[in-house]
Amino acid sequence: MKVLLVAEREEIREQLERHFTPLGLELIQYWNPIKAMDNIDEIDPDIVLFSARDFPRHWKPFLTFLRNHRTRYTSVFILLKPTDFAFEEASKAQHLGVNGLAEDTFSNRDEVNRLRDLIVRYKEVRDLRKNKRFVPHPEDRIEFIFSHPRTMQFVTGRVEDISATGLRFIPDRPTIIESIESDTTLRHCSLRLGDTILNLTARIIRNDGALSISFYDIKTDVRDSIDWYLYDHPKRELSTISHG
Repeated sequence: MKVLLVAEREEIREQLERHFTPLGLELIQYWNPIKAMDNIDEIDPDIVLFSARDFPRHWKPFLTFLRNHRTRYTSVFILLKPTDFAFEEASKAQHLGVNGLAEDTFSNRDEVNRLRDLIVRYKEVRDLRKNKRFVPHPEDRIEFIFSHPRTMQFVTGRVEDISATGLRFIPDRPTIIESIESDTTLRHCSLRLGDTILNLTARIIRNDGALSISFYDIKTDVRDSIDWYLYDHPKRELSTISHG
């Protein structure tokens, strides 16, 4: 996993290598944030660690630039902040799409563990097997709908299981899918993940009364969005229990 560190101080790199080398990180340091922006496609980082203390005027334009090119799912941005970092600045960071904030001194073990948790969590999501299936629960609010390729009728139903590459779908009206054959392309599909709706193209793998569906020509950020949403199920389950 590739980590881009944008910082002037060598001690930050030394501390990161000390604490996080066992995670198998490839750490690349840039001392100039402008050069880091120029080379962002070549570097192709999974995670960006940016020192707000070293570059107090650059982290906001850098984060804005990054989010214009990569979503918070494809490139994680963690702001390394001084202990006296203003609350207003932290709010701006959240608004701009930061994934997390961590103190840059690494003197507090809790802060080190929090940064480790952020990195490990992202690594686990990236390492999920693409064919791992997830069975939705009511609190996940996962729905799938598509237009019949011949009649253009809306086909509704229930998602039996789902992964980042496809799903199994049980229609509300089984007769409506009888004429849909394997290898048929569905060009008008919508996948709901909570409050987010993704527009997809899909392909029928098998029709045995239920549809085995593969997402077709799916973009990386869309696939990562699905991965992250499925991975976050325990949070939704815990929230349901705590409000129950």
